[in-house]
Formats: sequence, C-alpha cells, structure tokens
Amino acid sequence: MSEADLVLTQAAWAGITAVIFFAGITQGALGFGFPAIATPLIAIIADVKTAIILNLLPNFIVNLISMIRGGNWAASLGRFWPVALWVMAGAFIGARFLIIAPQEPIRLLLAIAIFAYLAQSTLARLDWSWLAKKPRLSAMVFGVTGGFFSGSVNNSLPPLLIYFMLLGVELTVMTQILNFCFLGGKIVQAATLGAAGAIRVTEALANVPLTLVAVLGLAIGARLQRRVKPATYSKILRCVLLVIGLILFWQGAQWFVPSAHAAEREVADAKRLWAQSPHGAMLERILPPTVEPRGLPEPRSAAAQLTVRYCMQCHNLPNPRMHTADRWTNVIDRMVWRMRGNGNMGELMKEMMAKVEAPPNDEVQALKRYFSMNAQREMDESHPALRTEQGQIFALACSQCHALPDPRQHTAREWPAVVARMKRNMAWANVVVGPPELRTVPELKTEEIVRFLQRHARSENR
Repeated sequence: MSEADLVLTQAAWAGITAVIFFAGITQGALGFGFPAIATPLIAIIADVKTAIILNLLPNFIVNLISMIRGGNWAASLGRFWPVALWVMAGAFIGARFLIIAPQEPIRLLLAIAIFAYLAQSTLARLDWSWLAKKPRLSAMVFGVTGGFFSGSVNNSLPPLLIYFMLLGVELTVMTQILNFCFLGGKIVQAATLGAAGAIRVTEALANVPLTLVAVLGLAIGARLQRRVKPATYSKILRCVLLVIGLILFWQGAQWFVPSAHAAEREVADAKRLWAQSPHGAMLERILPPTVEPRGLPEPRSAAAQLTVRYCMQCHNLPNPRMHTADRWTNVIDRMVWRMRGNGNMGELMKEMMAKVEAPPNDEVQALKRYFSMNAQREMDESHPALRTEQGQIFALACSQCHALPDPRQHTAREWPAVVARMKRNMAWANVVVGPPELRTVPELKTEEIVRFLQRHARSENR
C-alpha cells in the first residue's frame, strides 16, 4: 500500500468482495451486523478510512432493505426517532475525527468497539437505573456515542444495542430502530466525507458492484435464518469478531511504540519550521504533498526514516517513483551538496541551510540504495507505441515532471487512480507556484493517456 492513493491488488479486491458477501449473509441472518463484520475485516486488508468508504453504498442499501422489510413503524421509529437524530449528530463528529486522525488510533477504536459488542451482556449488568429517570439525557448520551462510533469506525452497534436492551425493547422493534439509526448515521458520514473530499472516484465506483454482492449475501442470509438456529450463528459470529478485534488491537497498539509515529512528529516539526522561515512558502511549493511517511515503501525501514528526517527539512516528501534509479543518484548528490550550504545561490543557500542537518556519507549511500530500489521503471524510449498519437500525448504530459513510467508497473484496473493522482499534482503545482497573473487553468485530458497505459498494462494474472 505504498501509493498515496490506495491501489489495491487483485487478491485484495477478491478478499474485500468475499468480506462484503459474508457481511451481507450476517445481516440477512441476524437483521443487523453488516458494518460490524465488513469494516474491521476490510481494515485488516487496507485501512479504516478505505474500509468505511468501500462500505458506504452497500451498508446504506442493506440497512434500507432491512428497515423496509422489518415493519413495526409505530413501535420503533414512532417512539425512538429522537435517538436517531442524536446518532446523526454523533456521526458528524465521528466522521470529522476519521478525516483528521492517524490510522493506528482508529484501528484501536474499532477494536474497542468490537470488544464492547462482545461484552454487551456484562456491560448490561452495570447499574443503569438513571436511564429510566432521565430518558432524554440517556437518549442523547447513547445516541451521540453510537453516532460517533458510526461515523468514525462504522460500528454504532455496541452502545445502541446495550441501550435498547436495557430499555427492554422487543427484538423485532429493536432491529428496526437499529437499522434506522444506522441509516441516518451512514447518510451523515457519507455527506461529511464527501464534503471534505475524502472519497475518491475509484472508491465510489467500486461501491456499485460491492453493493450487488452485499444484496446477494443478504438474500442468502435471510434463507439461512430459517434453517440455522440464531444462537449457533451468533456463536460463530462472536468467535470471528474476537479474532478480528485482537488483530486490530495489535495493529492499533503499534501507535504506542515511539518509532511507530516518530515520522509524523518529524513532519509536524518540519512544517512548523517552514512557517517560521522567511523562505517557508518557497519550501512548501517545491514538491506537491503526494505521499505521507506511512505511504513510503517499507515505511518502518531505516532508509524510509532517513528519507523523512532529511527530505522534510526543505520540502514535502518525494515519491521514490518520481525518478529512475540513475536519475536519483544525481538528484541525491545535488540535494546533499545544497544541504551542506553549497549550490548556485551563494549566500542565500547558506542562509536557507543554516539549520539544516546534512546526512553523513554512509547515510547518503543508504538513501541512494533505497531510492534506486524503489525508483520509477522507465518505458523504453524506442518502444514503437510511443510513436503513436496516444503515445505522444502520454510522453508530452508525463515527461514534464518525471521519467516516462513503464505501463507494466500497474494493471489496467489500477492505472486510472494513478493518473488521477498525477492530474491532481499538476493542478496543485499550477495553483501554488507563481504570481496570480501568470497562473493558467490547464485542462489535462487524461482519457487518451489512460487508454494508452491500459493497452500496455501488466496482465491481471501476473
């Protein structure tokens, strides 16, 4: 997962499809539980934010079908609609948290939600007498809490289930209001993520086939409901959730290891120094912010940590695929030369580099090996495809910023997301660099470039 925009492998997509199918069966058999299964399992394959976005439409449709099928409108929605409103408020807060928070704490939060679900009977034995005495307050507390979990980790089930169980709500009514709350939370979550630009086109499109898979699983689960005892199915589900919770807890606990988030601190420190520097605006616009520390190849390796430590002193992190291996050797030599106060800008260079730490020779060699190993694989300049009209469009656009990438680095399915990221980088450069009177509004037409890359892409079977 080294790309800034997540490019999932064929095996990962197959795993996600299977997860969505299994979650649909769970929802059909129990009447709820789709996000409780789908989100944590996909989060193990990808990350929490991607897991939630890939769940948006499937989760919405599954909850809508379950709610319509459930009936009991007066007893459920007619009585408990205020709880659903509080869920929506909490979902907004949770979705904002999802946007700004690092991934590891979110994984930990998701694991805690799973453990709370598994321990619901124990939690229910606590003293909850205040619920009956303060119905409005209890509706707000449990609604906002459930909404926060819904917006941040897609799992509002633990607090809401405990709340309705303590009120002694009948099972079919509880299922109906739970689905209504899930639905409201999902609408708010999708709107919040969409408004923040956190939903990519490729992820949105992937929601359509995954929704069909979820609905198929839902239909099969409804049939299983008549053949498999709910207690048996629930026991299996609890065992699966326990394993998932333990895995996510282990992943999230890495946040408490100092080396796990040292890179994020270094990035924050670097940006704080930029803000204090008279040259900060120039430093920030040297490179677009295309990759974060965790998006680097082998992000916890010593070489990746050196990349963050030294490169972030002067500009955003470089993506190793910006240049070929040969090109990186020259670039790194030039960068180190400047970091040592040399270069063609004389006194200005010395002033800018006064507080910059330059790597010693052994670390310079480590950086060269790292960037060369993960460098751009260039397309052969003599390739006949480059003499076609599509090939010339591709070469003209892409050679402006880096070596021409070998189309075989990605599959036909993966290339559109990569090209979309490059288009955003070019738009960023045009917005940031230069005085307003010199800025233009370029329209890079990528359709022909994508078709060219897909025609010569790596086979899906390799």
